[in-house]
Amino acid sequence: MRKFIFGAIFFALAANHSLAEQNDCNISSIKLLEGYALKHERGIDSYPGSIAKQDGLTIDFDIGRMAGSAASPQKKNQFAWFQTLVIDDKPVCLAMTKPDEKGSFTLLVTFSANSANFSTKVLTPSAIGEALTMILTYRPPSSK
Repeated sequence: MRKFIFGAIFFALAANHSLAEQNDCNISSIKLLEGYALKHERGIDSYPGSIAKQDGLTIDFDIGRMAGSAASPQKKNQFAWFQTLVIDDKPVCLAMTKPDEKGSFTLLVTFSANSANFSTKVLTPSAIGEALTMILTYRPPSSK
């Protein structure tokens, strides 16, 4: 019985991962800068992954209703900076955390239409620009 339960769980997780790769929440719409690569990860109730470059930024993402909203108007008082944009008639929230003990900030971007969250640690204005240049090319799947 125990083998059956573990087998069923393994099958469900493997099926979920295959489904996620087939339906990547339109993460493939992101236009990556030179040297960056997209990495898919396994998630149980959302679609996580990262965009990274050796000796560059690592941008983590988590997409799906269970991912919630990392940056939202309800949380704006918790951030050093908060802004809402409208892209393709859909709200996109951008936020910057207060600096940590090392002086770095975390840039958060949430596409509210499908609870797509992106986050990356940034130290310089050019890192912010590089991250936003890629993140803001994301287009959530159109709801039909």
